[in-house]
Amino acid sequence: RELLYVSFHEIDTLYKQSVEATTLNFLLDNFQIDVQRYSARYCSMLAPEPVALQDRKAFVHVAVNLANIADADNLVVVQYFSLLIQKFQLNVEEKMLWDLFGFVAEFAAQQPTQAYSDAYAQSIVLYDSKKYLELVPPPPTKFFFKALIIQPLAIDFSLMVDSAARPNRGGRNPVMKLIMLLINTLVTIIGNQDKVPLKLNALAIDDAFGDMATLFVPIVQHYRNQGLTEAYKFIGGLDIIGNPVQLVGNLGTGVKDFFYEPINGITESPDAFVRGLGKGTGSLVSGVIGGVFGSVSKVTGTLGKIATEATFDADAIAQRRIDQTRNQPQHIGDGLAKGGVSVVKGLWDGVTGLVVQPVKEVKKKGGMGLFSGIGKGLAGVVMKPVAGVLDAATNVTAGIANTPDALMQKQLIPVQRRRLPRTLQKGEKLKEYKKKEALSSLIVWHLEEQGLDGRQLGDLNSREIIALREREKVMFQQLICNESKLVCGTNYRVFAVNILKTKYISERDTDTKELSQVHSIWKATFGVKNTSNPNEERDVTKKVKAAFKKTATLHALPIQQFQPMSHVDMFGNPAPNKRKVLKIIYTSTKITEKDALTSILSDVVDTVTTIGKSQEVMPEEFECLMSARVLCKVSSAEEKENAVRIEYFQYHTPSAITNLKSYNMKRINRNASLRSVDIQCGNAKETEKLLTKLTKYLNTINPQIVKANMGYATKQTDCTKPFQHLVDDRDLGRHTWRGIKVKRDENDRKLKYNQTLTLTYKSKLGVRTKLFEDQQDVVELEH
Repeated sequence: RELLYVSFHEIDTLYKQSVEATTLNFLLDNFQIDVQRYSARYCSMLAPEPVALQDRKAFVHVAVNLANIADADNLVVVQYFSLLIQKFQLNVEEKMLWDLFGFVAEFAAQQPTQAYSDAYAQSIVLYDSKKYLELVPPPPTKFFFKALIIQPLAIDFSLMVDSAARPNRGGRNPVMKLIMLLINTLVTIIGNQDKVPLKLNALAIDDAFGDMATLFVPIVQHYRNQGLTEAYKFIGGLDIIGNPVQLVGNLGTGVKDFFYEPINGITESPDAFVRGLGKGTGSLVSGVIGGVFGSVSKVTGTLGKIATEATFDADAIAQRRIDQTRNQPQHIGDGLAKGGVSVVKGLWDGVTGLVVQPVKEVKKKGGMGLFSGIGKGLAGVVMKPVAGVLDAATNVTAGIANTPDALMQKQLIPVQRRRLPRTLQKGEKLKEYKKKEALSSLIVWHLEEQGLDGRQLGDLNSREIIALREREKVMFQQLICNESKLVCGTNYRVFAVNILKTKYISERDTDTKELSQVHSIWKATFGVKNTSNPNEERDVTKKVKAAFKKTATLHALPIQQFQPMSHVDMFGNPAPNKRKVLKIIYTSTKITEKDALTSILSDVVDTVTTIGKSQEVMPEEFECLMSARVLCKVSSAEEKENAVRIEYFQYHTPSAITNLKSYNMKRINRNASLRSVDIQCGNAKETEKLLTKLTKYLNTINPQIVKANMGYATKQTDCTKPFQHLVDDRDLGRHTWRGIKVKRDENDRKLKYNQTLTLTYKSKLGVRTKLFEDQQDVVELEH
């Protein structure tokens, strides 16, 4: 898998040379290190601090002035050196650190080792005097800095610890496991840091002389001393005590803006003074309310985390961590709604855990798991309601803290990935990056569990579901209807979705600063809204696309740059004396992501009912959304022009005995009549191409098994018929190894051999043979 993506954006270099001096100016507009994992808490490990578009400056600025001195081969005279780095965020996740450590260890293990030989040993012990003693090292280059300045550094540091990501060091010793659990819990509670503001003072050195190693000594000492003076902020930045450092910072910023903004405005004009007074007052209110209630939310959030950890339910702990990273309360109403859900969910999970936890533990550990399951159930019935109440308090206070910014429509473009992650399967070779495939993977990720059925989700816990979704592979995709609709099939589900969004902006609108979360511009027009007269509307797509190109890496389109829209140098005036709008049709980076209200309603349904998370109701943007397991056949819709029909199986309906929808959605009802859905294409060529891709996709996921052998090196069993049943029932997956058992060879007592599966299968695409390792997912048979 991809771990990190390092990007540089807009590098400008100015080089001048004269007889006396050489001048170099280096500007780097943006530097960012993005995390290529959708489930990550932070999308970027290192990124510039978000600011308004009009306030953006080059992230790195280096200015150097070198004196040209004759006959100074080993001396470099620097008249002036300056380094400026804008404020940036440094976000560290423990899971990413372990992933990087594993990558380095795996890379080092693959390096070839030098085979021992007498010649190699002799080359190490002895050396050729002619080869080494005749080399005369050149004299070291000396540097003289007349003025060396490194501007102040400002860093917002965040740390997210994750005990579940750590290697299991406890082994099978229950005492060591308990000790490790206590240590991990303590570190998880205390270790989290959220935007700890670190400020390192500037360094100015005059008349510095020496080689590079000598010159680095005062620089290292300066930042080491500065780091030690800032170390107290890591204690003050703990969430358990409310992050008082951040609280003081918010209050200080509010008070400063309250006095500074009006004074700054009065030097310009009376109108600017009024605007500055409003801006300063808003900043003061935001700093006080946001700071105080934000601090309270951190305390209650940490206490909620402690209560959740005390349930010893790994699934609940993981689910809470996932919930905390998405759909944060935007205002007080949002916080109250989310708080109500937290209370209901805590009570429900606590009561049902008395039954659910013993069942889970028995499935994992057998009969011995009954006692641990009862213990977890009893702990949960006490602590889960407590955690729910504390999370409710966290959501409400966080909503209050964010309310001033929501009322003032304070918008900063959030940190976003410069490039969407690509999805790679385990063992898959790195391929050329394709933007459309990455967009498809993004849409699939935002679908969450929609379209997945009970068999695919099975008994997976929250972490396993996240891992399944991150590895979900796009097997085919096609843009239809003039690229306004995407049809996509993965190894788990099939869907057709409208990927375009439309935004109307009035020509007199001065409040809309920018259009955010933009992936690409499809079309833009300026004129009378919904007019049927083509003379009252003008196509401005080229101009809008050219403007978006400058800020495409921010996934944002500044709107103020188009004001005044009716000016002859902008869009012109296609309809004088009539109200006009700028209509922008675009694809978004969050096409299928649920909004806050939808997520709340979905959580309520999942909490207080037993129907599970697989829903038959599709979002309105979708023409179809279904599990790949229920796919039966595809054909042209004869009664419709340019349409492809997908026919699919139904699930068993709930009964008095099996009333759980999640259970029935594991079982396909082949006796029921097929259902169908039609996908409308733009023309005959698109229809034919889509029908071909869907047919190939269906044959890929539903082949005919010719031969199946499962077992060990010394013992194989013919499993052709069982595997054909699994294919017919659309039940290939992680359950394959569990459903078909092969007795281990009695001579293999040291477990030296892994079980393997050799499948020979055919379809309209031909005959293939594939080897699967022990417990490897058999969710698709690729061609």
